[in-house]
Amino acid sequence: MLIQTPYVIVGDFEISTLEALYHKAISPTEYALNVSYFDTPPDRPITIVALSSDERYQQVALDLDQRKTGSYYGYFQSNEMRIVLNLSTGSGTLGHELTHALAEIDYPAMPEWFDEGLASLHEQCEFSDEQTQLIGTSNWRGQLLLSALNRDQLPPLSNLVEQVRIDSRREALTYAYARYFCIYLQQKRLLSPFYRKLRTSQEFDATGGQTLKQLLNINDLADIDADFRLWLNGFRHTKTP
Repeated sequence: MLIQTPYVIVGDFEISTLEALYHKAISPTEYALNVSYFDTPPDRPITIVALSSDERYQQVALDLDQRKTGSYYGYFQSNEMRIVLNLSTGSGTLGHELTHALAEIDYPAMPEWFDEGLASLHEQCEFSDEQTQLIGTSNWRGQLLLSALNRDQLPPLSNLVEQVRIDSRREALTYAYARYFCIYLQQKRLLSPFYRKLRTSQEFDATGGQTLKQLLNINDLADIDADFRLWLNGFRHTKTP
């Protein structure tokens, strides 16, 4: 066990590996997230369970939380403030789940689509030169989004940003949609301002649609929708989403 307040880090690794995980991944990721988004320091411990194989991960998830995780690489158990990770798949899931944990403290009423979009952004990202920002890069979710766009099955942006809960039947596409919309906002230098403005407006804007229109000084989300689709097409031609 390794304790680095507020984190309690455990797992089936040597203590030296847990220390490296904290210093090389957890601490710098937390720092960048705090610079960009989170202002409220954790007021309770966050447990991180790091596991070395899929078999161990599946067993611990079942024993601790009675979860059958399927193909998931990790998860955040909000009522226990516990992150469980399968590190055999890489460290990307740490960024995803750590975002969930810190957002739970800073903005517990965060809309689900934005919570998942921001977390998914950080599952594949790189640090800025100053180590103060996590910049989202392409990952496998982009293929889902482009496939829907190509088949004219990508819902209007208003469907994404005005939903109260994510429809489990469209979960994979919604995560991809939210992730790449967050990249779109980040490239316009609007992602951090959107998070902070929405957090202060949560009483009046539960899902984020009104805040988005105010931030971009537009009256209709269709205007952003059209620009996002143009951006996504351009993104397709410059890199693999």
